[in-house]
Amino acid sequence: MKKLSFFLVALTAVLGLSSCEDEKKPVFHEADASKFEVYEPALQNQYYELTTNGTLEIVVKSAPDYGAPMGPTTYGAVVSLDPSFANTAEVSAENNSSRIMLKESEISEAICKLSGLTKDDAGYVFPGTVKVYLKATCEIASIPGSKVTTSNYCTLNKVMPYFAIPSPNFIYLVGQPEGWSGPSPSNVEHYSAWRLFEKDEEIGSNVYYGTFQVNQGEAMFRFYTTLTNWDTDSYGAQTDDNPVDETLDANNAWSGKIMAGKGAFNFPTWPGGLMTICVDLNAMTISVAPAEAE
Repeated sequence: MKKLSFFLVALTAVLGLSSCEDEKKPVFHEADASKFEVYEPALQNQYYELTTNGTLEIVVKSAPDYGAPMGPTTYGAVVSLDPSFANTAEVSAENNSSRIMLKESEISEAICKLSGLTKDDAGYVFPGTVKVYLKATCEIASIPGSKVTTSNYCTLNKVMPYFAIPSPNFIYLVGQPEGWSGPSPSNVEHYSAWRLFEKDEEIGSNVYYGTFQVNQGEAMFRFYTTLTNWDTDSYGAQTDDNPVDETLDANNAWSGKIMAGKGAFNFPTWPGGLMTICVDLNAMTISVAPAEAE
């Protein structure tokens, strides 16, 4: 009987410890948005001109209460041009603090998008200041659905934006198809027809696409990110300035690696016609194929 009693006491102690451990584990709960607020900027009525390198600060009264520390929080903001926030754009913060630092370039980009501007409006100049409404956001990156937005908003009443719609980046094809004219500043107009572009929905991806007329016997080229000189910003099949023969498959397609260097790609069996090229300068890969196969 005594042995059984000792066993029960020990089991109860273990269960009690387990219960205490469970109580110590942080428990996530959704933050109460009504208690998450942003201060009005002290200089909200001051003329504020956005710049490409500037930062803008908004401050929240306190961090959202998620019940317990659950991991690093990420702040940001929601931008609107009307207090109803019917149309919005989100921007990220440069820091993880309740004093939220926002890039002015991203604020200006958000204003342009909310104003209906596109890349085709390049050069547009705003006729005057605009009123900008801002809400702060916070979330725990590791917990889906944890994002909370401030229950109120702050305003900047005299903001002067600039045209900030990003355009796709591009690189240049230099080689036999265009006549080896040379990657120099004086040939910018010539090479405007020999550019590979990022897709509109992939701006900043560093992946470039282009389709070009490449005649039989002329499928030799490499790529340049700038038109500075022969030796700068060149990408090809190898470092040395010698072409490398590549073998097309039965569909006249090929894919492989690309590297910084001046060794041109050469496709001796290319039959001629439109060639589609994809250059990925993140993965450092390249692929070619007949355009009609794309």
